[in-house]
Amino acid sequence: MMRKILFFVLLSCFAFGQDKRIDSLRNKLKNSKNKHFELLNLLAWEYTAINPDSVVHYNELSKKHIKNEKERGQYFVLNATTKFLTGSLAEAEAEANRSLQISTKEKDYGSIGASYNILAKIKSMEGDFKKAEDFSEKSFVNTSKTKNKERILRSLINYGSSLLQNGKTKEGIDIYKSAEKYFYKGSEFEQGHIYFNLGRIFLDKNDFQSAISYLEKAETKHKQINFTQNLFDIYFTYAEIYTDLKNQQKAQLYLKKAKVVTRNDLDESDLHFITAQLNYNFGKLDIAKMHLEKAIFINQNEQDYSRLGEDYLLMAQTLNAGKDFSNADDYLKKAIALFKENNESENLRQSYEKIIPNYFQKNNQNEYATYFSEYQKLNSEHQKKEKTQALYDLDKKYQTAEKEAQIKSQQLELEKEKTNRNFAISGVAFLLLLSSGGFLFLRNRQKQKELQNQNTLLSLQQNLNAMELQSLNKQLDPHEIKNLLASISPEIQEKAPESYRKMLKLFNITKASLNNHSLTESIEIQIQQIEDFLSLEKMMLSENFEYSVENKIENKELQIPRLMLKNLVENSIKHGIKGNGGLVNVSILEKNNFITIIVDDSGKGRKHAISLDSGIGTSTYQNLFATLNQKNKENATFEIIDKEQGTKVEVKIPIDYKYN
Repeated sequence: MMRKILFFVLLSCFAFGQDKRIDSLRNKLKNSKNKHFELLNLLAWEYTAINPDSVVHYNELSKKHIKNEKERGQYFVLNATTKFLTGSLAEAEAEANRSLQISTKEKDYGSIGASYNILAKIKSMEGDFKKAEDFSEKSFVNTSKTKNKERILRSLINYGSSLLQNGKTKEGIDIYKSAEKYFYKGSEFEQGHIYFNLGRIFLDKNDFQSAISYLEKAETKHKQINFTQNLFDIYFTYAEIYTDLKNQQKAQLYLKKAKVVTRNDLDESDLHFITAQLNYNFGKLDIAKMHLEKAIFINQNEQDYSRLGEDYLLMAQTLNAGKDFSNADDYLKKAIALFKENNESENLRQSYEKIIPNYFQKNNQNEYATYFSEYQKLNSEHQKKEKTQALYDLDKKYQTAEKEAQIKSQQLELEKEKTNRNFAISGVAFLLLLSSGGFLFLRNRQKQKELQNQNTLLSLQQNLNAMELQSLNKQLDPHEIKNLLASISPEIQEKAPESYRKMLKLFNITKASLNNHSLTESIEIQIQQIEDFLSLEKMMLSENFEYSVENKIENKELQIPRLMLKNLVENSIKHGIKGNGGLVNVSILEKNNFITIIVDDSGKGRKHAISLDSGIGTSTYQNLFATLNQKNKENATFEIIDKEQGTKVEVKIPIDYKYN
C-alpha cells in the first residue's frame, strides 16, 4: 500500500526566482510606452505561485490595455487560473471556456494550451480522470505549437500524470522519456518534476533500482536551484522504497530527512503512515498501531478520505497480524466504504483480498460470498486493464520492428545505389574484372546481398512470431477463470477448504506462468498446469468427461514453448468436449531424440466446432516453428489430424531445438 503522489504544474506558474523577474518586469513597465498589456500579463503570471491577490490586481490592470481579441483571450485564461487557485472551480471552468472560444478563433496556441490545462486540473480534482487525460493531451498538442520549451515541458508533466491516473503506465513512461528532448539549461525545475514522477512510476512497478535512480536525479535537480518545496516528497518516497525492501536503517534515515522538511499536517500523517508500515514489516505491531492512530486523527481532521482509507487498511492488516480479527474487520469495512465512495478500485481490490480470508476462517458464508463476488468483478476489470496494457506493449513492439525493417530496407537500397555508382565510375575496371573472373566475384556478391535480405526478413518474422506468442501468453482468458469460479461457488460454501485451495492453486499456477517472460517453459511446470486445469474443468462441465495424462519424459527440465500444453488441452475441451462429452488423452514421450506431444480427444471434431469458435494458439505455434525451423538443423512439426470422432494434435520437437 503506497500513498499516491504525482506532481502537476501550472503552465506559467513559476516556482522560484520570481523576485528578479518581477523587479525586471516592473522596471520595463515604468519605461514602456506601448507594451502595457503584455508586461502586466507577464507580471500577473509571475505572482500565480506566491500571491493570488496580486494576480487579480495586475490582471485587472491589464484589462484596461486590451487592444485585440487575442489579448482578451489571454486575460480570460489568467482569470480562470486565479479562480482555480482560490478554489472556485465552477467559475474557473467558465472563464477557461471563454478563453478557449476566443483563443481558438485567434489561433493563440499558448492560451489554448493554458485553458485546456486548467480544465484538465478541474476534471482531475472532480475525479473525472478520463476527461482530465483528454484535456491534458489537447493542452500538450496546442502548447507544442508555441515552440516554448518551458511550457511544453510543463504540459508534458501534466499529460504524463493524467495518463498515470488512468492506469496507463507504459504511455506515461513514454511521455516522460520523450520530454528529455525539450530539456535546456534553466529547466532544472521541470526536469526534477519529471524525474520524480518516473521514480514514483517505477516504485509502483516494484522496480526499486530504477525508482532510486530517478529519485537521485530529481533530488539533484531541485537542489541545483535550491528548490526545497518538493524534497519532502522525494525523501518520503525513498523511505517507502526502503520500507518495502525491509532496510530499516535507510528507511529511518530518510524518514528523519523528510521530518525536517515537512510542510503541513498531511505530510505529518504520511510520515506516521510509512513509520507504521515499517514497524508492521518488522513485527512491532504496538508501535505501528500508535502511529496509525496519529495518522487517522490528522486525516479525519483534514477530511482527506483517500489517505484515511489507506490508514484503515493498514490498521486492519496490523490488527489481523495480532489475531484481533473482529476489530480488523471493522477497519476493513471502513476502508472499503471510503474506497467505494472515492472510486479507488485498486485499493478496494486490495481490501477485498485482505477481508475475504477473514470471513473464510470464521465460516461466515453470507458475507464471504458477497465480498468474493465483488472481488471477482474488480479482479476481472483489473485483468482487462492488464490485457489492454499488454496489447499496447505488443503494438509498440510491432511498430518498432516494422520501423527497423524499413530502415534496413532503406540501407540496402542505399548500398545498392552506392554500388551502382561505383560500377558506373569504374566502367573500364568493371570490364576487366569480367574478362578475368570478375563475373564470379559479382555473382558471389549478389548471393551475399540476397542472404543479407533473407536474414533481415527472417529476423523480422521471428520477432513478430515471438510477439504473437507473448500476446497468446497474456490471453489466458479471464472470463474462463471467472466461469470456473462461478461454477464452483456452491462448493465453496459447502466444502470451502478444498475448493479454496483449488482456487488458489489455479491462480498461483497461471500467475507464475504469465509473469515469466521467457519464450519457453519446462515440461514439468506445464504438466502441473494441465493436471490442475483438467481437474477443474471436470468439476465444471456437466457433460461426461474423462482424461488421462501420461508423461514418459525423464528430464523434467526439458523446455517447450510456453503454455503449449495448456492451450492444446483447452482447445480440445472448448472445441471437442464441451456440449458433447468424451475423453482427452495427453501423452508426452521422448523418442529418437525428439519430444513427442500427443493430445487426442474423442469430441465432436473441428468441422462441427469451427462455426462456434476458431480457438487461439495453434496457428501461433505453427508459425513459430516454421520460423525457427530455418535456424535449426532438425525441424519441429505441428500436425492436426481430423478423426472420425474427435481430433488429434501431434507435436514433435528435437531435443536440442534452439528458440533464440
